[in-house]
Amino acid sequence: MASKLFSPYALAGSVVARNRIVLSPMCQYSAVDGVPQEWHHTNLVTRAVGGCGVIIAEASSVAAVGRISPADTGIWSKAQVDAWTPITAAIAANGAVPGIQIAHAGRKVRAAGTRHCMLVHTRGQWGLPFNHRPTNSRLLSHHVTGRHVPAVARARRPAGAAGRRRLGGGGPISAGV
Repeated sequence: MASKLFSPYALAGSVVARNRIVLSPMCQYSAVDGVPQEWHHTNLVTRAVGGCGVIIAEASSVAAVGRISPADTGIWSKAQVDAWTPITAAIAANGAVPGIQIAHAGRKVRAAGTRHCMLVHTRGQWGLPFNHRPTNSRLLSHHVTGRHVPAVARARRPAGAAGRRRLGGGGPISAGV
């Protein structure tokens, strides 16, 4: 039997990838104020030129306070959507399906200029630190959840405006492609 790796693959609705090779999201930690830079364009479009069927951009936060680091990409502002749009268009023009990992770091959030999870008031489902380092982690409340869940839903719109197709909606990771 012939390998299906290089055969087209129907993802969702009318979205068809040219093959089953998927570039997983990899954080590059090179954004400025959440805005993707030329590095993102070069890195992602090169993979499309190389033949990947689906290119999933790195975890892009739905809010400034939801980034793992200050150098993470975002999808909460018009400047970010405007920067993602040509990247997405170039990925599609080179034959790949563009995607994005919509995210919120929760209790993994780091403070500006630190390499540790500290000095930031983070929220998590248990109110415990992410690791052994001291944090200001607090229990996630319904009030806070009421702000973050809609932020994820709102991030789907700019992801679509930037040219991504929706493949799934099971959670923040698969929310917008």
